[in-house]
Amino acid sequence: MTRWAWPEVADLPGTIHVPDSSAAARPHDHRRLTEIYCFLFWIALGQIGSANPPWFERSLVGLELYAHIKSQAPRVSVDFNYHGSPPFSFEVGQRPVQHAQNADFVTGETGVWGFSALGVSLNAQFYRAATPKRPVQVAIQRSVRTYHDQTTRPLHDIRWELFTLLAHGAFVTMVDKTAFDGWLDPVAYERIGLAFAEAQRKRGHFGHQPVYDVGLYFSSRTRDWIGREDAARYWQSFYGAHKACVLEHFQFGVLLDENVSLNELQRFPVVCLPNVAILSRHEVAQLRGYVEQGGKLLVTGYSGQFDRWGKPLAESALSELIGATVTRRLDSMDNWLNLENGADSPSASHRPASGSSVQVEGCATAAPALPMLARDLPTGWPFLVEGPATLYAPTTAVPVGALLEPHRTARQRQGTEGLHWPMSADAPVGAAILIHRL
Repeated sequence: MTRWAWPEVADLPGTIHVPDSSAAARPHDHRRLTEIYCFLFWIALGQIGSANPPWFERSLVGLELYAHIKSQAPRVSVDFNYHGSPPFSFEVGQRPVQHAQNADFVTGETGVWGFSALGVSLNAQFYRAATPKRPVQVAIQRSVRTYHDQTTRPLHDIRWELFTLLAHGAFVTMVDKTAFDGWLDPVAYERIGLAFAEAQRKRGHFGHQPVYDVGLYFSSRTRDWIGREDAARYWQSFYGAHKACVLEHFQFGVLLDENVSLNELQRFPVVCLPNVAILSRHEVAQLRGYVEQGGKLLVTGYSGQFDRWGKPLAESALSELIGATVTRRLDSMDNWLNLENGADSPSASHRPASGSSVQVEGCATAAPALPMLARDLPTGWPFLVEGPATLYAPTTAVPVGALLEPHRTARQRQGTEGLHWPMSADAPVGAAILIHRL
């Protein structure tokens, strides 16, 4: 149990956390701080492999603890503080929706020093998706490096992180670790005050419904059963999709497999499945309904190609939506794409089956799509797309460009040389992109 100094949320956009052992916590009464007890707990009871639908499950331990706290102090707010990044911890069996529901609100942390600047926006959107219509708290710190570092962050660095989180719908707690003698850094608190005062002046800009460009689909089941021995097998694709959105200034949100619904999907004009290898029948039905009602689905990697236990399927659960069947999964990560299209293009031999009717924006070829796809990338030029790739045989989809396998040296083929560095492009094996209209 940790004691916190907490301003009323209605008055301030965030909170200042000062250790209870410090007498300096008391002069902040003029800010109408209300002392409450926050119970910070970690739930290690995961339901991995459970046969019940995850959106009906909540941790028994968490429910009992929550009920006990409320019976003793009904006005107390209970906080599920998972700590760490990426959001929610695979190692102890946490799933975002299942376990974040064990409290009145969820708390996470960003930690630019450890989790990168990109994690700030991603974590805030992740918590919002896990606890719809509930407040989410994100903890940041006044130090430059780790929590126990006494180096004071520049004001504009604090402003950037604070306003990024507020813009993504979180409320913010600033954490400070006092010096061993209990001293508080006056410059740090001056900067915190300036940043929070600015946030108060601009609070009318926050808390509105976002206008999203892209929904990034996160699959706890894929994380647990595809990435369990090698987390990067899944996280790399999800992080890559998020990074692309940030760098291109696309407003993104997060969709979770545990509580996905057609209504949630329809909040996004585009939904990206970044290597979502495991998809249930319920998820596929929701995705199909989304596309049938005008949504745009971007499918990458091995999406839909494994069963609920991580075993390969004979055919992708998304084959009808994709308009193609799986020929094989490339065992390489350093794959290459070439957007050149035409009679001599490698994709020319991978056109739809004879007799099929294909239309892309009213045309029977992929030509109209090329100017859009190649607007920022030159054609006739292979470029590296590091991540899992699938070779498809189109049925009703239109192929565009070429997918090229990477070159492998004789030693690499023999298994005596590593594959840590990407190799150059080798032979084309199929289409780079498939475009399909239902």
